[in-house]
Amino acid sequence: FGQPCPVREEADWSRLLTDWAGSQKLDAIVTARTSIGPVRKRLYQALRNQPVPLIELTRPYDQLVWPHARKGFFGLKKKIPELIRQLDL
Repeated sequence: FGQPCPVREEADWSRLLTDWAGSQKLDAIVTARTSIGPVRKRLYQALRNQPVPLIELTRPYDQLVWPHARKGFFGLKKKIPELIRQLDL
């Protein structure tokens, strides 16, 4: 979205994200939907009680693929040819 995002290695994501959003005069932080894991957990925890909402966008690719990735890659592997057709790739 054309907003600068400096790379930092700080433990306090809450302060870091709210300070960044404030310095850019953002009403919200928008990102692609994050998958289950440590980044998602830290984002949710960091912005849980903050005035800046987190908005996650689900890309068409993710909407199509994620339902088949429930048990790792092997369940998804069988679906790849059909998903490629559906995505018109």
